[in-house]
Amino acid sequence: MTLPTRVVRSAEWIEREYGRQKWPAILSRIDAELTRGETDLSRVLSAVKRWEITLADHRDTSVVVAGRAMHLPRSFALHGGLGLILERLVALAAGAEAVIELGSGWGFNLFHLWLNGGPRAARYFALEYTEAGRQCTERLAALQRKLDITAMPFDYYAVNLNQLGRFSGRVFVFSCFSIDQIPQLPSAIFLALRKLADRVDGLHFEPAGWQMEGHCGVGSSQGYAEKHDYNRNLWLLLNDLQDDGLLRIEACCPNLFGQNPENSATMLCWSMGA
Repeated sequence: MTLPTRVVRSAEWIEREYGRQKWPAILSRIDAELTRGETDLSRVLSAVKRWEITLADHRDTSVVVAGRAMHLPRSFALHGGLGLILERLVALAAGAEAVIELGSGWGFNLFHLWLNGGPRAARYFALEYTEAGRQCTERLAALQRKLDITAMPFDYYAVNLNQLGRFSGRVFVFSCFSIDQIPQLPSAIFLALRKLADRVDGLHFEPAGWQMEGHCGVGSSQGYAEKHDYNRNLWLLLNDLQDDGLLRIEACCPNLFGQNPENSATMLCWSMGA
């Protein structure tokens, strides 16, 4: 009998799962849409996202909303989660000079944000570890020349944001199921972000609810995180940085939503500077 391989979410694991499997498949779907003659960013984005989340399956699914488990039609649950993310992104990105996504994947969140009310004049940065993910973003960016978006290599373990320079206005940075891929998040990312502007605001949708002492809601699990080698220190790190005076935790909504009752997103907001 072959024992299951233990998950070790290393750089090699991420490159295999996302760099050679998931994002190349998305890139192929983008190219298929372009080959069919689609030139509208919103139409291509929607078509690829529908394929990614397989909305053809209309069976009910178990979801978590605000720490409660319930059964909803799959499409309702998925679009509800996307809508929740979008509305928070639009609200917090308003007026920002730069909008940065950490671990941007194939770029969906940034394009979705811009198309639905994100600041028109802002500079958008897709910071992504895999080349395939950056290629997806670049392919989609070619469909909308009015959007100033740059895809850049990014590694949580070797943070270098020097290419971004420094901004005179406010910077908004976010992540969505990206930090979960980093078992122990280094503090270096927050130290680097602090140097970008006098005011930096952050928003994370990450499965960190179980990390909060005394929180007993449905939606996340330490055992699940350990089994899959997901992040185990985001909440502790944010609190340590707050104690050190680097940032202020502005809001926390544990186990806000998700399709996996053991790995649902907690919303965390923080601010740096005046």
